[in-house]
Amino acid sequence: MNDTAILGVIFLAAVLHLAALVWAFRSRTSGSLAIVNILASVPILAYQATRLRYTLAPPPDEPVIALIVFELLVLGAALGALRGGRALRIASGVAFGLHVCALVAIIVFVLTFRMTRLI
Repeated sequence: MNDTAILGVIFLAAVLHLAALVWAFRSRTSGSLAIVNILASVPILAYQATRLRYTLAPPPDEPVIALIVFELLVLGAALGALRGGRALRIASGVAFGLHVCALVAIIVFVLTFRMTRLI
């Protein structure tokens, strides 16, 4: 994947998150936030599932394991929020906010530093 494609995916994710936030404020429901959480966590979990043996091989990669656990919790909270649980809707909203913060940090990083090589 080249730099332009990576930047396009990042900005597409940003537009998707912004559209979900606008939709949530207009419709006064958190269903769109939960759907975006599902759309964000499933690809991350699918990618990490293909690399799980490398993550768990000694020494285990704790930050990646923490990411997997976090995304599993986000996925569970989002699915519960779609079913109507009040606490899970709040948890899904918090997870959405954390995803947005991470996305803003990624955008700042990408626009600040030029990636010449991925190792």
